[in-house]
Amino acid sequence: MTTTKRVARRAAALAAGVIAVAGVSLVNAQPAAALPNLTINLSGSGIVVGTEWANQNYGGAYLQYEANRNCTLMVTDSDFADHILPNGFDGLPYDWDNDISSFKNWANCLTNHFDADGLTGGQTGLLNDGNVPAGYNDRTESIRWT
Repeated sequence: MTTTKRVARRAAALAAGVIAVAGVSLVNAQPAAALPNLTINLSGSGIVVGTEWANQNYGGAYLQYEANRNCTLMVTDSDFADHILPNGFDGLPYDWDNDISSFKNWANCLTNHFDADGLTGGQTGLLNDGNVPAGYNDRTESIRWT
């Protein structure tokens, strides 16, 4: 058998193996769990400070944040923060990381969305209600309210 034929057979066998592996992966793949509506207590409960939605224009599942007081109206402080959005790495069956498209503020708050955990990375700056700016749509990984 010539070297060319051996190379061709090995390439064909490798391709068949990859297809078989890919086929198994696709057959066993599980659909992502739908995002549930959640309420998170930042510092106690009772006062809604912010609501984040999975879709633009306040549509789809929502993530609501509660605290024990209103924001202070001082834009230089940080009243509340969610440093790591609920995600599958916490053992949860759903992942809110990079799924926020619109938001509303309550209790005198403004929101700053960050594209990395721990209030780091790029940020939208303090915003009032609306759709997340185009460059940050579905990129929020942590949030700060002031």
